[in-house]
Amino acid sequence: MNMKIYFLLIGICFLSCGTRESLFEVNSETEFRIELGLSIIETHKYVRSNVRIPVRQTIDNLGFMPDDISEVLPLRAVLEPKFGDNVNLDFINGVNIFIIDPELLRPREIFYFDLIPFGQKTEIELLPTLTDISDLLQNDQAIIEVSIDLRQFPPSSFDMEVRMQFSGYASE
Repeated sequence: MNMKIYFLLIGICFLSCGTRESLFEVNSETEFRIELGLSIIETHKYVRSNVRIPVRQTIDNLGFMPDDISEVLPLRAVLEPKFGDNVNLDFINGVNIFIIDPELLRPREIFYFDLIPFGQKTEIELLPTLTDISDLLQNDQAIIEVSIDLRQFPPSSFDMEVRMQFSGYASE
């Protein structure tokens, strides 16, 4: 009898623990330039204003009301050379991407990868945080800061691109 109750409770737990489906996904990107001769001691910060993250436009296009969306969360991001340059990004030790609160001017981390493993790589896939960005967007635009720590000097000067994707979730 006790085993039946035990398995019944386990089954209920598995059925009640489901994943949330996102209502939509939006893409965004920003660019910056890594210069030859950057210091390996300092953290290098690249702040970009007016980065387009079309959440409101997507909500309108899909026919949702803004109150239908409870949060917009980071989903995935990739850092890579902009023009498909075959640059080995092994000189990068860590990357953090922040969205800046437009009122308090305080950064909130949205993507990161600390202590990137050694080895040949032409792109770096970043890990998302659970930061809701819906209150940090103004007219589908945001201030994004990319922070990079280096383990070696860059091999040359080149343009970098960060491609980001965000998911919108419904109010429960």
